[in-house]
Amino acid sequence: MKKPLFRLRLLCLFLITGFANPTIAQQAAGGKAVFNFLNLQPSARASALGGWATGHRDVDLGLAWQNPALLDSLFNNQLSLSFSNHFSDIKHGLVQYAKFLNPRWGTVSAGLQFVQYGTFTQTNEQNEVLGTFSANELNLQAGWGKTLNAHWTVGANLKLIYSGFQAFHSTGLAADLAVTWRDSAQQINVTGIIRNAGRQLTAYQNELEPLPLDIQLAVSKKLKHLPFRYGIVLHSLNRWNTAYYDPTDRVFREQVQLLGSNEPEPVAAPNLAEEVLNHVVLNGEILLGKALTMRLGYNHQRRQELTIPNRAALSGFSWGFGIKTKKFRLDYGHALFTLAGSTNTFSLGIPLDAY
Repeated sequence: MKKPLFRLRLLCLFLITGFANPTIAQQAAGGKAVFNFLNLQPSARASALGGWATGHRDVDLGLAWQNPALLDSLFNNQLSLSFSNHFSDIKHGLVQYAKFLNPRWGTVSAGLQFVQYGTFTQTNEQNEVLGTFSANELNLQAGWGKTLNAHWTVGANLKLIYSGFQAFHSTGLAADLAVTWRDSAQQINVTGIIRNAGRQLTAYQNELEPLPLDIQLAVSKKLKHLPFRYGIVLHSLNRWNTAYYDPTDRVFREQVQLLGSNEPEPVAAPNLAEEVLNHVVLNGEILLGKALTMRLGYNHQRRQELTIPNRAALSGFSWGFGIKTKKFRLDYGHALFTLAGSTNTFSLGIPLDAY
C-alpha cells in the first residue's frame, strides 16, 4: 500500500474519531451555542467562496485563519487585514500576522477578530430612557502549522474569547485541530478540521453553555487543463439535524401556502436530500493568469434558512475576486444572505519582506 493512500485513510479515521467521541461530537442546535460569531468569516476570499474555503491551499493568511494546517514557510512575515460592514452597521474585522520559525518548529500566527454591534438605547419597563450601552465580541487567536513531509501538514489554533452585551459578559477558551493531505502532482488537497472544541469559562449569568463545535471535511482540486479550481466543504458533520423544522410554526408558511386554500398545508419535515445538502458548501475559482482570480460560492444551508419561499432570489450565493501582485494581495467578497441585505468584505494581504 502506498504511504499517501494509507495516510489519507488516517485522515478519515481522524474525523471518525470525532464522531465516535461523545464529548467531541456533542453539538448544540442552532441558536443554543455561545460565541456564534466564531462562525463569521473575516476573510473576503472565504466569504466569496460560500463562507468556508478550508480545502483551498494558497499563500493566503485569511484562509489560514480557518485552517491552520495551511501555515508553512511561505507565510513568513505576512500581514493580513480584513474588514466587513455587516448588517445594520455591525462592524467585523481581523488583524493577523504570521512568522516562520524553522523547519523543526514550523510557522506561528497571531490575530484578533472583532465584532462591534454598535450603541443601543437602554430603557426600563416603562420605556424610560436610562442611557446607552454597547455590545462587542473578541477572539484573540494564536495559530501553529507544520509541514511533516511532501504530503502532510498539521496545525492548531488556540482561541481566547470574550463577549460583552451591556452588563452581561462571558469568556471562553477553544481550539481548532487540522490536518491536510496534498498531492502536488494532481493538485488536490484534502483537509479535516475540528473547530471550536472548548468550553465557556465564565457564563453571562449562571449556566455555562456549549460552544459552536464544528467538524469539517474539505476537498479542493485544480483542473489539469483548465484554469479552474473547485472546492467541496462538508461542515457540521458532528450534527446531522441542521434543517429548521417546527411543525407548529405556520405564521410565515401560511402566507405562502394558504393562497387559494382555506386550510394551511401540513408543514413537511425536511427530507433526506435537504438534510444532506445542508452540510455542503460548493465553490470555485477561475484563475485569470497569476494576478486575477474570480470566485463563486454556494451555501445551501444559508439559502434554506434565510430565503423567502416565494422570493428565493440569490440567497446563499456569493461571489468575489482577488488581485495579487508582488507587493500585496487584495480580495473582495460579496455574500447574499436575504433580500434584506448582503455583506461586503475586503481583505488586504501584505508580504512585509517585499518592502
